[in-house]
Amino acid sequence: MQSTSAVQGTDKIKTILQGHPCVGSVSIVEEQGPEGRGYSVAYVFPSPAWLKATTFETAASGPEKQINSWQRIFDRTYRNPSENAPDFVGWTSSYTNQPLPAGEMREWLDATIARIVALEPRRVLEIGCGIGLLVEALAPRCTAYCGTDFSDIAIQRLRQFTAARPALGHVELLRRDAADFDGLAPGSVDTVVLNSVIQYFPNLDYLEIVLERAAQVVEYGGHIFIGDVRHLGLLPAFHCSVQVSKAPPTSTIRSLKRKIALAIDQEKELVVDPQFFMSLAARNPRIAGAAILLKKGYANNELTRYRYDVVLQVDDARGSASREEVMRDAAEGVLADAGTRLGQCDLPRRGLGLSDDVALARNDCAVLRLLESADDRDLVQDLQARVAAFENTGLTDREASLQPSDPAVHNPRAGRRGGPSRLGFDMRVPEPELSSNWVPPQFQYGEGANAASKPLATDPVAVALRNQLGFALGQFLRSRFPDPYLPAAVIVLSDNPVVPLCEWMK
Repeated sequence: MQSTSAVQGTDKIKTILQGHPCVGSVSIVEEQGPEGRGYSVAYVFPSPAWLKATTFETAASGPEKQINSWQRIFDRTYRNPSENAPDFVGWTSSYTNQPLPAGEMREWLDATIARIVALEPRRVLEIGCGIGLLVEALAPRCTAYCGTDFSDIAIQRLRQFTAARPALGHVELLRRDAADFDGLAPGSVDTVVLNSVIQYFPNLDYLEIVLERAAQVVEYGGHIFIGDVRHLGLLPAFHCSVQVSKAPPTSTIRSLKRKIALAIDQEKELVVDPQFFMSLAARNPRIAGAAILLKKGYANNELTRYRYDVVLQVDDARGSASREEVMRDAAEGVLADAGTRLGQCDLPRRGLGLSDDVALARNDCAVLRLLESADDRDLVQDLQARVAAFENTGLTDREASLQPSDPAVHNPRAGRRGGPSRLGFDMRVPEPELSSNWVPPQFQYGEGANAASKPLATDPVAVALRNQLGFALGQFLRSRFPDPYLPAAVIVLSDNPVVPLCEWMK
């Protein structure tokens, strides 16, 4: 229970913040850290005036600032190599903040390389080549290979690496942003690769610009490979899984829900609904189809559970089905013999929307379902015990999903269905506590009547602008109030959240 002075301090903080012209409303919430220590957080909903003022900045300078921010991060990451060779520096677990195991990363890399090699690339443009994880394996197979990256440090390291290897002597390396295609002639490559890159793009508009320009430089019959895309429909399950693993056992379910909602609202990376790629053919005449493919691998980690690959077919519309047929088939998810063709990477010339009858983040989605039905007053340790009970049954997320030796599409079902899932893939939740007719939880991307109005991606630029405002409000507060009662952070929330924040920000 707060003391009288603490209550008065909280009221004073709310009064000061609400007097700022950029603030609409304020909630001060007591939180509990991993070690059980309490702290307060000020949650702010921005004022209509601030939202109006930032609309122009979001479209104008916001994307460039976001790109520059990521560039600085990667320059720091690559600055001090342990050796001058491609490695997995920077790949850390969201659960432990420690490097992902080298064996799991090698499996991830091998599966990605195999998927690209199956496209039979000969002239490759790799956007976001980093320090050369793909260059080392793919370039010797190609007659021409151009790698670009916005990190000057990465390009310098990779140039030193390729210069010492005759098999990589034909590799051209350019320091440039992903949207910069200057000097690249139309139809000059057969494959464009963007692997584990687009999550660092500022917004969906930037991604579409990059794909539009990529399609121009790819010859007819070529491909655009977009690897390691984070799945928007599974974003709540992902953040639920991470927060459950980190939550103090004695904290409340209400507090846990609030942290999950906040993590989703503050997502800094671009996370994309597969529907975006399936609909590209309607907007870009050079893109004839899209294959949405599950990640392969035995490892049960966030890379295999929450990410997918995309292969776009670049083709002359005159050699394809009509645009109406492309979109009809994409909407209906026609799967007739697509599995065999995709397994051979002879991509169909039509816009097939693929749906796999496999488990995807099954346990994590089950946890989300358990959380939805839990009483807000319950303790997290009760939820963690229930989670451990069904995890110990031996039912794992990857039990029924793709392994490295499997074809690109696993158990495709022939025939037509009512429409592609908003989750992109069918999901089965066989835990005994849950109904076999499982539906996405309340704040999941479901098949409801308003599904079409759901966003197709997160908005990193908007998140960055809100974080800048939160920092400014923290400084504003410190200049007007003594330290003992200051909140640990001032967090500005979205005015249009993915999940219902208001009821938990109390």
